[in-house]
Amino acid sequence: MLRKLVKKLIPSQDKIFFDLMIEATEAVEDSARILDKLVKEEDNLTISELSEELRLTRTVTVEVANKIDHELARYFVTPVDRVEIHNITILLLKLNRRIVKIHRYMQILMEEERGNVNIYLANSVETLRKMTKVLDDMMKAFVNGDNKELKNLYIRLTALDENVLEELGHALKKFSHYEEGDVIFIMKVKDIYKAIENAISTCTSIAESIMRLYVKEV
Repeated sequence: MLRKLVKKLIPSQDKIFFDLMIEATEAVEDSARILDKLVKEEDNLTISELSEELRLTRTVTVEVANKIDHELARYFVTPVDRVEIHNITILLLKLNRRIVKIHRYMQILMEEERGNVNIYLANSVETLRKMTKVLDDMMKAFVNGDNKELKNLYIRLTALDENVLEELGHALKKFSHYEEGDVIFIMKVKDIYKAIENAISTCTSIAESIMRLYVKEV
């Protein structure tokens, strides 16, 4: 319904509008991909360069979100769809911010020279990266009208969501033995896992919003 409405009312602008939504999901995927590299990287210079790249993804995400809001203000979109699109935009901004926060928490632990704490985070961060990739693919499938692929991707994202919660619990147990008795350290580790959990939850919320838009079209 939304895509048909946009094409009918603004046929020359619909591609720009939906391309912006894809650009937003690609920016978030980039941030998760960079975070995944940071977790696995050991060279300090490369870590510094990747950290700067990660910070820049925030600027890109904000710019794309502003462009989407600008397009929403210029053209007619039904109130219900407008709210859903705005909600997706806000959630993408939130997801990017949470990914950056994960890295910031990780840096705090690394500065304390507690050893390679990243090894316990690698699986969960990699799953987060996979989820943002699926999220980007979902947006592209929605824009292209590939309903079968969209539903399959949503099922895959849901499965990843369930897996990462198990990974987080397993990794947290390892950390508890790693620095047994150091309450402050464990609290900082839990901050990282809470940030990852929040990012995962936001991924799922965005996917659900995309599916709600899809349901309105069929």
